[in-house]
Amino acid sequence: MLAALKSFKAGLILMHSRGTPETMQEMAEYQDLSAEILKEIAGSVEMALKGGVDRERIMIDPGLGLPKNSEQNIAILRDLKPFLMTGYPVMVGPSRKSFLGTITGRDVCDRDFGTAACAVACVMQGIHVLRVHHVKGMRDVIKVTEAIKTNNQ
Repeated sequence: MLAALKSFKAGLILMHSRGTPETMQEMAEYQDLSAEILKEIAGSVEMALKGGVDRERIMIDPGLGLPKNSEQNIAILRDLKPFLMTGYPVMVGPSRKSFLGTITGRDVCDRDFGTAACAVACVMQGIHVLRVHHVKGMRDVIKVTEAIKTNNQ
């Protein structure tokens, strides 16, 4: 994959995850959540750089839900500063995640308001990219949040 990325000068999003879909929830133990996620992402960044991917083509993602429980996902969203301080653009993908269902009791297709709350938290902290399902609605959420944040309309 690194050769293809280098050849096409493509961007690369390095998302934190542990294990496989079958085993990942057994791997949600952390002593220091953000520090451990950052350390594991740093290993992926190092591999990408050594593989010839340009630094400016790398973005990081703390990997909500992969493997993290509801409390851990909320802790990440509450304080994204450690990820932003890496110097890499940061993407967060909260859209319709299971932790939103745990908090709200809503089914997966009825979690857009929970996603919007996450989007507000991310934008207020300066996140670079949000991965969402309901793009049109979240665009409005982001525009209004940015207006509040910057006091501009």
